[in-house]
Amino acid sequence: MRRDERTQQRCSWRKRRANITRRSTNPGHEAGERSNAMSKNNPFTPAYWTHQVCEITPELFLSAALPHDLDEALVVLEAWRAAGITDYVDVRIEADASEFFAEYAPDIRYRRAPADDHLGLQDHSWWTQANELIHAAFARGGKCMVTCAIGVNRSPSIVFSTLLTLGWDIEAALTQVRTARPVAVAPYADQAAVWHALTQGKSQTEVASVRRRVQRWHQQNPIDAPRVIRSIHNRLAS
Repeated sequence: MRRDERTQQRCSWRKRRANITRRSTNPGHEAGERSNAMSKNNPFTPAYWTHQVCEITPELFLSAALPHDLDEALVVLEAWRAAGITDYVDVRIEADASEFFAEYAPDIRYRRAPADDHLGLQDHSWWTQANELIHAAFARGGKCMVTCAIGVNRSPSIVFSTLLTLGWDIEAALTQVRTARPVAVAPYADQAAVWHALTQGKSQTEVASVRRRVQRWHQQNPIDAPRVIRSIHNRLAS
């Protein structure tokens, strides 16, 4: 991105902030803002967890991608730095933040392992690529953040797969991800377990067994995925 384009972007961000300030003089808007603020600061609502830095292990973290607004993104970046994040694996196919990190966060190593959030079968190479990047960060003694767009589907599934590679039990790994990030749906977790089992040379019977264990855990620990996704998208749009 050229310097003049970045300047225009910053002007656009400032105009949007000015518009928000003008709208806040409307009483109805003020009530809406108070409602949004309550949801953003209430840990019992999905929106609260949007950009929370969720520690899965002392070296592995999970969240949503940075906000589009520059000022908000820089605030979130400071929270990442406060947590000691040195590496970032972005699993979105729909966005590439390499230029942003080159300019605003060169201290954080940015890498991509892109995949679409289509709720279908993911290629086994995706799991391998993401885990190679994450384990490379670990090998350097780093702390790795993993995000997709909103930290609900793809990235929780990836960090679950990483826990498996670290020797975690399936149920314990799923529970850890959901406990650290209560909005984690992780719909690809059964595929992650299958991928890991195949890398360990497990038989087809054993592969089928790990898939059933993930499915059973999801049945025993249901989550209202549409509500979670709607709440977070509303938070991002506010």
